[in-house]
Amino acid sequence: MRIHPFIPSSLPLAVSLLATIAAGSLSGCGADAVTPSVSGTAPLRAFRGRSSDILLSGSGTHWDGSAQVSFGDGITVNKVTAASPTALVANITVAATAALGPRDITVTQGGDSSPYKMAFLIESSIDVEVKGSTAQGSVVFLTIENKDLEHLFDDTSTGGGLFSAPVFTNIDIKSPTGTAVNISSVTPFRIDATMLIDTTATAGAFDLDVKSGPVDGTRDSFAYPAVLTIAARTALPLTGSVSLSIAKPFDSQLYTLTPGGVDHQVSITLTADDPDASPSIVVLSKSGAFKDLITNGDAATWLPTNADPVYVLVYDGAGLGGYSISIAPTDVFLTTQVGGEGDNAINNVATTPVVLGAPPIRVKGASLSGPTDVDWYRVSVPAGKRIRAQTVAGDDADTTVTFYQNDGTTTIGSEIDNGAGENALSPALPGAGDYLVRIAASSYFSASAPGYDLIVTLE
Repeated sequence: MRIHPFIPSSLPLAVSLLATIAAGSLSGCGADAVTPSVSGTAPLRAFRGRSSDILLSGSGTHWDGSAQVSFGDGITVNKVTAASPTALVANITVAATAALGPRDITVTQGGDSSPYKMAFLIESSIDVEVKGSTAQGSVVFLTIENKDLEHLFDDTSTGGGLFSAPVFTNIDIKSPTGTAVNISSVTPFRIDATMLIDTTATAGAFDLDVKSGPVDGTRDSFAYPAVLTIAARTALPLTGSVSLSIAKPFDSQLYTLTPGGVDHQVSITLTADDPDASPSIVVLSKSGAFKDLITNGDAATWLPTNADPVYVLVYDGAGLGGYSISIAPTDVFLTTQVGGEGDNAINNVATTPVVLGAPPIRVKGASLSGPTDVDWYRVSVPAGKRIRAQTVAGDDADTTVTFYQNDGTTTIGSEIDNGAGENALSPALPGAGDYLVRIAASSYFSASAPGYDLIVTLE
């Protein structure tokens, strides 16, 4: 439990209180018999970038208005008030760049110096917990605790709902070049955030600085020096299946992979040996910057537009260590065929579908002519395989996918609608034979985005 020293809000009351205490402590004593010294201070600490009143008590002292007080480098003494021969109040301002740690307090008067060794502590107004591998090309999680109860975090937010996170308009976190901080929650006492570290971020120790308050008003600063140390790391080649050991929660490893190029589909699956684990994957372009994100999630599938190498980050996303992850990349060439049905109604019915070549195959240039349009495709499937149908690229039409037996009326599973681009795997099929894939407009379909490509593979 942290105990916060009591700081009187009224300076005259503080002076009176300390004077009374100090005078009482000397009652019946011979002051001249005591070596003058500073004997106490309240509070015992101050925060960087803040001003506060510090109450000093003395033993055997004869302080008056000529007393001077020093707290060392980075601390300005604005005013000293003598409450009694054994009591002073010093109003100080601690620079935002003042060194953290213990300090001497020295009171000087009439050529006499009364030091109080290592009696005062300069602290950051925040505590920062960093979880994860703070290295180039990584995702780390930050918990920022506010220790300054006189300056609370401003938790003003806008937006936020079922599909979007709130935006905390009055909180800004300055982080090193090559990093970005995404704030997930703010209370007056705590901030939770995710830091994204590019592969090109400069290695070294860095400060973290939180600004709180309206942008057009007075903002409080909460800074912690050298709290982040970004380590340099080299991406390992991902040329085949590998095993990654996650020793500690939120650990990560960076890889590099070179795809086959245009008309290829690259997929990476993650399999943990602990059912409670939740590993995640991030794929970045050759720039290594998170602003050039290709895809992310618990697995990754994408269509390269060239054969440039990419970065693959695998990390523990749930705070569970002590397990291993099997990482399995696949790169397949997709044969292509034209499927730009558009306003041509030929494949609007199950009896006249577009007949697909052997998977893996990509139908380029398909489209839905309107919200009631449907497109049917026929594919031959050997025994023991299932169909994966993906709608991608094009205008990113908002579609649904349904699998049917070849009669066009018997469904296999239900309609699948997981967003604008579908990635649907059929249930187990009855056996070898021809099956149908039906692409339809979802309830979110827009006539301004009718186009899609269809990718069909077998698993």
